[in-house]
Amino acid sequence: MTTDADRLKFFARTMVYARQDQDVVLVDMHDATATQPLDPWLGKVLLLADGTHTVRELVAYISAHYRGNPPPNLEDTLHSVVDRLLESGAIALADAPVTLPYYLALAADKQDPKKAHRLMLEDGFEQGQLPGIS
Repeated sequence: MTTDADRLKFFARTMVYARQDQDVVLVDMHDATATQPLDPWLGKVLLLADGTHTVRELVAYISAHYRGNPPPNLEDTLHSVVDRLLESGAIALADAPVTLPYYLALAADKQDPKKAHRLMLEDGFEQGQLPGIS
């Protein structure tokens, strides 16, 4: 459950993703054809999980799209989405901003696959983990 302290933390992707039409999908780094579609709210938050914004900023950003009239449960919904992404390992929280590596910063369908693979090997990257954040 997202705590008050967590709301001040930065949220960052820890899994490779791609866009398929309007959907956001998680990509298996060992088999790029194996994808897991995300529910629209999960996909929206995952796209925003660039490591440079806090959970509190996420809530403010999404709330602003409702032009001063967000649904009463929007904050709870967003915290629930963050919790689900944390539990699945798709995002992690950090005390300071995080610079995402190439293979997490861009959608897989926008990457050079050879470069992404080489950098993943150099970093010892395992999907769901990112050095320096818990």
